[in-house]
Amino acid sequence: MASEPARRKGAPGRSGYCAWNLATHRRLEEIQRAQLLARLRQLPAAELRIAAVASEEAVRFARELLDVFIEAEWPAQGVYRASQGNAGDRGLFLAVDDRDYPPNEANSLLLALSEFGLQTTKSTKTRLSHVGALELLVGQRGT
Repeated sequence: MASEPARRKGAPGRSGYCAWNLATHRRLEEIQRAQLLARLRQLPAAELRIAAVASEEAVRFARELLDVFIEAEWPAQGVYRASQGNAGDRGLFLAVDDRDYPPNEANSLLLALSEFGLQTTKSTKTRLSHVGALELLVGQRGT
């Protein structure tokens, strides 16, 4: 019986390492990024603050998202450290001042993000700079 050739650590193989690696590190693929950028340019821009939980992966993904928003000429700022109360949050959250009456920009952004596989939950944060401001929280990667 022939033995399988030795593989260097992290090389793709039957172990599924590559699938695991991609599944644990969120990133925008080149085409996904380009399409999201084009979509954001079509939407009315809103003041956006991007925050991330204290996770290297979440901060890296938040920076990647911030770059897209800035390139789309949105007034976006970040990446800020999420409050301790958000430390266990998983996924993406778009905070608005009033969940029952979110600004139109929030609904448009939620739809646009979902179009590109970025499922985002609407949440409420009363300490936003003004009623039309938004905050995108990047939580830990979901399981």
